[in-house]
Amino acid sequence: MSEADVRYDDVSEFLFDLETRLDLSDWVVDDVPVWDYIRAPTHRKLFQVVSSSGDSESSTEGGVQTSLKGGYLWGRNIVLRNPFFGDCTVLSYGSSRRKQQDNGYWWDIYFDPLYEETNLDYLHVEKPYQNTHRTPPRTDNLKYIDFIQYSGVICEKLGLVDADFSNEDYELIADIETTITDTFGVSPDIKNLAKRRVIKAKIRKPLFDILIRRTNPELALLSCSYGKESFIWACKQNNVPVAELQHGVIHEYHPGYHYPGDSQKTLFPDYLLTFGEYWDECVSYPIDRDHIYPVGYPYLESESQQYTDVTENSQIIFISQPTIGPELSKFAAELSEREIGFDIVYKPHPAENNHWERKYPWLADSDITVVSDNSRPLYDLFASSTVQVGVYSTAIYEGLQFGLDTYLVDLAGLEVMEYLVEKEFATVVSSVDDLEKELGEGGATQFERSEYLFRSNAIDNITEEICRLRTGQDDSGR
Repeated sequence: MSEADVRYDDVSEFLFDLETRLDLSDWVVDDVPVWDYIRAPTHRKLFQVVSSSGDSESSTEGGVQTSLKGGYLWGRNIVLRNPFFGDCTVLSYGSSRRKQQDNGYWWDIYFDPLYEETNLDYLHVEKPYQNTHRTPPRTDNLKYIDFIQYSGVICEKLGLVDADFSNEDYELIADIETTITDTFGVSPDIKNLAKRRVIKAKIRKPLFDILIRRTNPELALLSCSYGKESFIWACKQNNVPVAELQHGVIHEYHPGYHYPGDSQKTLFPDYLLTFGEYWDECVSYPIDRDHIYPVGYPYLESESQQYTDVTENSQIIFISQPTIGPELSKFAAELSEREIGFDIVYKPHPAENNHWERKYPWLADSDITVVSDNSRPLYDLFASSTVQVGVYSTAIYEGLQFGLDTYLVDLAGLEVMEYLVEKEFATVVSSVDDLEKELGEGGATQFERSEYLFRSNAIDNITEEICRLRTGQDDSGR
């Protein structure tokens, strides 16, 4: 299979099949369930290589400067925002990729709306993002876990802890690497990835044990569970139930959530609180279906209410992403030359904001309005539009909640939207001619705000679930 032909779903289906054939879910080294830790990173790294996407993960590792900064954060955390003191009812492990609001504060958009509207007794912890923390944070009771994160990195780099891989483990790794090479023509270093993850787990998990015992929570909440396996492991061993708040798109090719057939993940949250019933059905989770509760998306619900009085125009908004930006922007530019009766707004991804004029000069030469700054929030653009066009962005789902007719261009990545198309919430177009025809005929599925995608009264729903779960009333099977 040539690299040019490899799609996201090809990598996913390959790994799903590989883990079943090699029983990777049962792979344990030094009590660490290895595949639980490396499934998502293996997928990410493999797809980056074969697709030449160039995306890089946020990391606490790197060169000399990065190491020095990490060492500084490690030492500073001993005295600043140390999480090991005080107790709480709910221990929240949030996202370090915060969103800056108009007032200058950086919000964790999955947790702060909940904290704002309730009297929840919480302690919120976060790890660094690209060796820093966004300030000023909106979260009041915020602590950092830099000491835990960098302890794993420091011990691994200095060789203070080792991983006891057996001959059978190395044979298994060789099988994985050979199969990947034979299929995709690349040579990933699974041995190094597995060893480093096991070593860090051996350091971080005992530190999370201490954190759990010191804070003594009745419930742990987190967003984006993959990458937080050591925290989940510590919670489970200390009899603290773990619930995850959905943080983004979940689909049947997602290595963090879809576990088909006999695939399983030990270090997965006990409960999943989703945006709506749609997300309960779209994949096979590694937990029982009756542990998945649709609760809504507080941030979307509260923010969208600010734009109810915005005038709707004959306007199309294009939602871009770096991976498909060149093709989608040309598509938009060509459409702008047609007599379609719509104004066109193009919203670059934040990663495209600083270079779109250089990379997409055809946009600069067109009549399209490009909104590459924060002068108009995305939700304002949604509220003033009637049609949205994209490929596989999370924002597509948010646009649906504004009642937008939705078209998906047949470009790389569209496969992750299969379930949305199957449910007839969006229409696929292959060319500008296709879209022009659809617009003329009003061909997109007419979508109205649906409880199915995003349940309303999210704050109340989440609060109710927290109350039940922390008191052991999981009400399974309701």
